[in-house]
This record gives sequence, C-alpha cells and structure tokens, in this order.
Amino acid sequence: MNSPTAQTGWRDEALAVSYLDGLSDPVVALDPGGRILEANSAFSTFARADRADLLGRALGGALEHRPHLAPFVERAERLARAGDPGREILYLADGAGEEITLLLTAIPLGLPDRGRLRAIRVEDVTEMARERAANDAERIAATDSARALERLNEELEGFSYSVAHDLRAPLRFIDKFAYLLMDRHGHELSSEGLQYAEQIREGTRQMAQLVEDLLQFSRVTGQVLHRESVDLNRLVEQVIAEARYEIEDEDRAVDFRVGDLGIAEGDPTLVRQVFANLIGNAVKFTRGKDPAAIEISRRVEGGHGVYTVADNGVGFEADEAERLFTVFQRFHQPDEYEGSGVGLAVVKRVVSRHGGSVWAESHPGEGARFHFTIEPGAPAPGES
Repeated sequence: MNSPTAQTGWRDEALAVSYLDGLSDPVVALDPGGRILEANSAFSTFARADRADLLGRALGGALEHRPHLAPFVERAERLARAGDPGREILYLADGAGEEITLLLTAIPLGLPDRGRLRAIRVEDVTEMARERAANDAERIAATDSARALERLNEELEGFSYSVAHDLRAPLRFIDKFAYLLMDRHGHELSSEGLQYAEQIREGTRQMAQLVEDLLQFSRVTGQVLHRESVDLNRLVEQVIAEARYEIEDEDRAVDFRVGDLGIAEGDPTLVRQVFANLIGNAVKFTRGKDPAAIEISRRVEGGHGVYTVADNGVGFEADEAERLFTVFQRFHQPDEYEGSGVGLAVVKRVVSRHGGSVWAESHPGEGARFHFTIEPGAPAPGES
C-alpha cells in the first residue's frame, strides 16, 4: 500500500478511512501498544467482528474468539512496535485446520490528532505459495534439499511480486491522468486539491520505482548463470565512472580508492550488479561527508578472495546487519535516503548463486563495510 499516508499524512481523516475501506485486503491500524485505532471492512470480515466492536480494543482481545489467529496477533503487534516499514510471512492453520500463508505488511500511517501509527495489511498468498512450491519441487528434489528449501523460504517474501510487471501500465495511467487533472483543470481545484493530485503523482513514481526494483530482483533470481573470467578492476572502474556521472550535479567530493581486485570467475553482468549496488549505497549514505571516502579492496583468506566496499557514511547498528539483506528492509526514512530496500537483497542473491557469502559490519556514524566472496566454479546448490 504505497500512498500519501506513508509520507505526509492525511488532512482529512474521513478520506483516509474511506481509502482503507476501499482496499480488498484486510487492513488494521494499531498504536505501538497493539490497540486497534482503525480497521477496514475486509478486516472486520477477517476478524468475524463488527468494526464498532474492534475499535479501541487490544488486538489480542478483539480476536480471542479466533484462537488460531494467536500467531497473527503476535506478529502484527511486533510489526506495530517496529520503527520501520516491514514485511513478514506467516504460516498458520485456519479455523477449519487448513494450512494458509499470510503476507503481513506494516506501513507508517498519519491521521489527524492520532499522530503516527502503523497500518498492518494482510494478504492471503496461500495459492501463490502452493504454486511456487509445486514449480520448485522438481528442482528441490534434484539438489541438496536442505539448502534448496532454505533458499526457497528466503525468497518466499518476494514471490507475491512475481506479477509486478502487470502493475506498470496501471501506474502509468494513474500518473498520466493525475497530470492531466492538474494541467487542464488545475484552475478549478483548490490548493489542497492540487496538493492531493501531486501526492498521487509522487506515490505512483515511488511505486513505479519499487516495481522496477522487484522486477530486477526477479530477473536476478531466474537469470541463467554464465561464468567467465572477469577483470574486477576494469569492471569497478566502469561502475565508478557511472557513479561520478550520477553525482556530478550534487557539488560534493567523493574519494574513491580501489585496490588490486584481480580476476574472478563469475557471471560478469551479475557481479557488476553486486559492485554497482554496494558502491551506489556507499555514495548515497556518505552524503554530508566532506570528503566522502569509499574504498574497494580485496584480501585473501583461506585461499579465497574476500572483496570489501567500505565507506565513512552514516552506518547502522551492528546487530541489525543481517536484516539488511532481506527484501524491503530499510533503516532510514524515505525522506532521508531514497530507495526501496531491494538492492542489498539482490547482492545477497547474486553472491549466493555464485556459492559465496555476504556480510556487513558497522556502527552508527562510523561508516559501513560490506564483504562478500565468490567461490570459483562453485555454484550454489540447485544452480546448473
């Protein structure tokens, strides 16, 4: 649910409630303590309770007549307490004992006189999960089943977005007609109406970028791996040249230092994507540093190369490093740093497909260091 509520809040609470009520998926808005502040009609159906009986109650108490939803209550309350938008896959049995799969998405929501709260969207993705599992069954049976199943679980967060390409045309229509509304009828709209139209366009632009990022993740997941010898210094020089072009209008100094990276055996297109994403992140999160310092290096451990992209940027909490590589995980608000939280998930997927591993080290205000390996000629289980 990518809407103006996630950025600037709604001036008209009735309009916000009407918007939520128009969504086909259940949506419930919770305060940090898990109390229900809003619920749409679909959530009332999901909870099997009237909206009037839900508002103001603790989520657990409102759903106590449906004990099989206890895991949902725990996950939803945890998402409501979190500081950033997040997603979780939840497996549980419904009231009839059938196994179902739910995708829970938490989005910050602003309402007048209510402050910032969290809207939890509930998507039933059971059929898509079953279809994905059926399609992967043959591949899983032919590989190390434990590793393949682990990878399948990691990718399950993104499987519901396999239809992302179908969203591009509707988004273009929304943006086009919002523009025409402003261009041809702007004189008939109030300043508030014009603001709403601009928020529609901004929301569609953000959604379009998210769709493109998801499609990129899908391509990385399904693209056939073609290994060859890759001159990493030459590859990184190209990536840095593109990065310098992107920031030439920002009036900032970025000091790139590149060591001897050597030759690696890998898919040149995918390996380039790894360096592009890591260097792009380093450029983004060193804004405000004068000069920004980004170092790309290689060291040898246990006979294998370990590649590092380090910067002197804002950094992050060390205990949150692993969560960085999950799709849609962000540690900063969109108005601080742009992005969708897909780039590092792409890095992990590419490195994993090359039989390697990726990890990060950081502390707030002390920059970040991203390390990865590429195992020569050793594809991950399940790769050809």
